[in-house]
Amino acid sequence: MNQGSSRFPVSFPPVIRKIIKKQIGKLGNSESEVVKNMVLIYLAERGLLKITDKEGGEER
Repeated sequence: MNQGSSRFPVSFPPVIRKIIKKQIGKLGNSESEVVKNMVLIYLAERGLLKITDKEGGEER
């Protein structure tokens, strides 16, 4: 596990689990990885996630 990361237990209704399972292989290799990537995509699309270049300190 990455330093500074946390685990969040979540549960979804069967309909949402079906959607998540269909994304395995496209957005990740497991249900948890798919959910994590969906959250990251959501945050990035909303401009809430800023990625900085470690060398130059520039935001991407």
